Order: sequence, then structure tokens, then C-alpha cells
Amino acid sequence: MRYLLILSFSVLSTVSGFSQFGIGHKTVTYNDAARTGGFGSGGGAGRQIQCEIYYPATTTGDNAVLESGEFPIITFGHGFVMAWDAYQNIWENFVPQGYIFIFPRTEGGFSPNHNEYALDLHIASERFKTDAQNSLDFFFDAYNGKCAVMGHSMGGGAATLATSMFN
Repeated sequence: MRYLLILSFSVLSTVSGFSQFGIGHKTVTYNDAARTGGFGSGGGAGRQIQCEIYYPATTTGDNAVLESGEFPIITFGHGFVMAWDAYQNIWENFVPQGYIFIFPRTEGGFSPNHNEYALDLHIASERFKTDAQNSLDFFFDAYNGKCAVMGHSMGGGAATLATSMFN
């Protein structure tokens, strides 16, 4: 938990100034070929990890133009029997200040698997970072090298598990 708090503080203290950006939104599905299940479609074979991504944009809206610059990412795990959109207040506060938020939509039922959710948080973070290095990706060159995983309730526990998966 100490590692998560230090990492979270480090990421949250990295944006200089208080720039105000629009809030862009994009739905992306990642997959983990080694597992099954999940939520979403279109990510390829294996476990589907549909993510709602909110990012600094030139205007507000779905698929809005990405603001130029590099930004830290925060992958956020939802609470038990809660949906990603219950955290609108969080992305509406932080995205205009220059953060990219990734909300995986898996493990939302009454019998979630915390280990699977932790892996989903990890995979979503890693895939975003890898894809952002691809010149064909929407988020190309938008990642500044700083990443945090956090969450609420069950998502906080899964985030703690996920931090052990990072090098």
C-alpha cells in the first residue's frame, strides 16, 4: 500500500501548472490472449478488457482531437458492483489538468475475481504504454513515462495487487 500511495503522489504531482484542457473520450478494447472472459469486443482473441479512456483534448467529446503534449496515465479500478462511470467527478477534475485516465470495465458483477481484475488493470496500463509508442496509435507520443494504478474499494485492492506486477 505504501508503494501505491507514493506512486500515486508522484504521478499526481508531476503536472506543472494548472492548464485546462477539454475532456476527450475514447473506448478501447485490449486483450490478453492467455486468458478468457472479460467484457467488450474487438480486442482480438482471449480475454476482452474494454476500457473507457478520458484524455486531454482540444475540445470536449467522444473521439475528440488529442491535445499535444505528453501526459501521465492513471488506470483506475472501480468498486464492488460499481461501474466505471460512477467516477465522473474524478476524470472531470484531473483530465483538464493534464492526466489520462483508463477505466477497465471488467469484473463488474456480484462475484468478481480480484486477481483477474488486478491483471486487467496491469494489462490495460501496459498495453496503453506500448501502443502509445506506435505512430499509428491514437495516443502516439502522449504518454510521459509516469503511470499510477489506483481504485476505489475492490478496485483499490486490485490496484494494490496490480502494482506488484510492474517492474
